[in-house]
Amino acid sequence: MIRKMITRMKLFQLLPLFLVLFFEHSPVAESGNTIRCIEKERQALLKLKNELINTNARLSSWGDEETKTDCCKWRGIHCHNRTNHVTRLDLRGPSESTYDPNPPLRGNLSNLLYLDLHDDYDCYSESLDWVSNLRLLEYLDLTIPSYLLPKINGSSSLAILDIPWNWYLTSPLTLISWFSNFSSRHKDINLNGDSMPGPIPNVFENMIFLQHLDLSGTDLEGGIPKYFGNMSSLMYLDLSANYLTGEFFELTKNLSGLIETINCGSIQDDYLQLPYLCVLDLSSNRIMGPVPDLSVSSSLKELLLEDNMFSGNLTESIGGLSKLEVLWIGSNFLEGIITEVHMLNLYQLRILDLSTNLFLTVKVNPD
Repeated sequence: MIRKMITRMKLFQLLPLFLVLFFEHSPVAESGNTIRCIEKERQALLKLKNELINTNARLSSWGDEETKTDCCKWRGIHCHNRTNHVTRLDLRGPSESTYDPNPPLRGNLSNLLYLDLHDDYDCYSESLDWVSNLRLLEYLDLTIPSYLLPKINGSSSLAILDIPWNWYLTSPLTLISWFSNFSSRHKDINLNGDSMPGPIPNVFENMIFLQHLDLSGTDLEGGIPKYFGNMSSLMYLDLSANYLTGEFFELTKNLSGLIETINCGSIQDDYLQLPYLCVLDLSSNRIMGPVPDLSVSSSLKELLLEDNMFSGNLTESIGGLSKLEVLWIGSNFLEGIITEVHMLNLYQLRILDLSTNLFLTVKVNPD
């Protein structure tokens, strides 16, 4: 019994030595930080780097050197805190940087949730099948030719899609037809600057979870579809720099969660019901008719209607917008008299522009 106790005591005394030997041969960096990177994912990233033309050395932290063994510390790489899988690849950068690969990621980064190669990825590659293998992908931002869009068809979890200013968009029909087969689970779509001349397509009608839709500068024409009024989850809508006309009221009447609506076309209703709207920017458009009744839009903080063709008297409902901080309605054709009633509850107002309305007169008691 005593012999066993002595043996155990000796083993216990040797334990610190065992621990030292263990850590000396374990995958721990000299700095004392554990290497989190999963080896097959590190190799996939190194293979990607070898295929990229890295003109500005933004991937200098990626390497095989002993001091660079942990890919979770590489620039643009984010790993899951618990599983250590690479979940985010962010190589967004200036457009003058050039990356021209046939990307070799395949399924080696199958846990990727976030992929951003916008402006760093002049993708003239033959295939984007590897993106379809990223089944968990939730965010995708690419600059790609439109003929490659059909290759991105398997990411059923994709919630945010960002393909702005796509200079390679050779066929608008390709983009529209691709969206028609897309998931209805998307929450955020940004296509600003992608030329899609013609009416707003119906492909967004079934995207019931859509919260952010940016179609600005896409050369859209005609009216605004009535189904926009049923997009109850929509919080941000940007249709600026287009050629839209029609009844703005049909767009806005059911968008109770809308935060910002920009340059959406003609307002042809005198009652605008957007109780949760914070910012309404319709500036620099060709909107005609009177400024609508805004009394229900009590959350408005910024109202920008300048540089349009609004006419008639300014509605006195403006005076009920107690949270309003910015009011720009210059460069229109408004007429009549602005009185204290228009300013009744504008206690938060910081900026007011009524300029270049030739027939508008301001008569407010200075007291």
